[in-house]
Amino acid sequence: MYAAVLTKYGPPDVLAWSEIAVPEPGPGQIRIRVLAAGVGPTDLKIRRGDIQRAWRRQKPPSASCDSCTSLQGSSPPNRARA
Repeated sequence: MYAAVLTKYGPPDVLAWSEIAVPEPGPGQIRIRVLAAGVGPTDLKIRRGDIQRAWRRQKPPSASCDSCTSLQGSSPPNRARA
């Protein structure tokens, strides 16, 4: 699968389109397929590192807080909510 990955905080060029392994859901988790995703103001703040302390991470997460998804797999027990 492909993901927009942030390897560090900084300007727009730190956002890379990368192929990553498809994760298997663990106990009580679900796996989703992202059909469409947008980049909004929160994503830009994450990329720049503006809210780095709020995330408490040295490395930023994958991009896109907003997405349209479909359920691809689950591991019991699960409680999926939209």
